[in-house]
Amino acid sequence: MEKIVQYNSSYAELVEQFLEKARVEGSAGTYTQKKFDLDKLDPKSSLWLAIVDDEVASISYAERSFITGTPESIRKCRYHILKKYRHGRYGFKLMKHQLDWQKQMDSSIIIGLIM
Repeated sequence: MEKIVQYNSSYAELVEQFLEKARVEGSAGTYTQKKFDLDKLDPKSSLWLAIVDDEVASISYAERSFITGTPESIRKCRYHILKKYRHGRYGFKLMKHQLDWQKQMDSSIIIGLIM
């Protein structure tokens, strides 16, 4: 079973398990506590999860773009997909939901679609 969901605290344990696996796969620099703390996510940003058979397969963070000086725009970042799920095209599936969410938030654009 596959689903795309917006993060809430009920998914915290699954996301922590995912982050440990992502760090082992080489994304340790992306998911340090300093850079990515589930307890301190920006309330005007949104973390999206691809869940497959009760395991987080992929995540992507749609965050306000502070690094470009345009917090009214949304930047897709912190994307990772576990190696065993890389055939699933989850980046595109997550992006569809992020674009819908971005429109609801009245953000001007999504930038940084690096996959």
